[in-house]
Amino acid sequence: MTSYAYLLKFIVQEIPGLSISCTGGIYLPPFHLQEFCITPLLSKIDGFFRTELPRIITTSKLSWHYNLRCKTCYFANTCRKEAEGTIAMIPYLSYEKAKDLKTIIQDWKSGDEDADIEDLAKYLNDIDINDQHVNTNKVKQIVRYDKKLKTSPYLKVKPERAQVCI
Repeated sequence: MTSYAYLLKFIVQEIPGLSISCTGGIYLPPFHLQEFCITPLLSKIDGFFRTELPRIITTSKLSWHYNLRCKTCYFANTCRKEAEGTIAMIPYLSYEKAKDLKTIIQDWKSGDEDADIEDLAKYLNDIDINDQHVNTNKVKQIVRYDKKLKTSPYLKVKPERAQVCI
């Protein structure tokens, strides 16, 4: 509703005597009008249309992450196929953690190509699992490495080394 009001306000700004109310309303059962102020949301909507949307439109490659929320989407099967071989295929991995993993692996491999699941496997094979480096600790946290069991749901640990189990 706020987006609609924002766009209408933009369209009618040049028409004298016509303005858009900053009050929205919705009919709730049993047919009572519930009114609310849309002013607090207008700055967010303005930011989206003036900053975020142009950035999205002009970006040549958008970042996306296949996850559990995608299951109900009409395009889920297509996206799942496109996500095969990527870090997005790690079960229950949030977008933020996937982004962190990709950044760490990109820095490690120092290349321009996107980090994929094979790069993660190589990274985990190359690191010393006992290393206390910040990135190593972050990766161990993301893949849920258990110090007592010396394993992770995503790793099979060999002495001082790790392998991805997919």
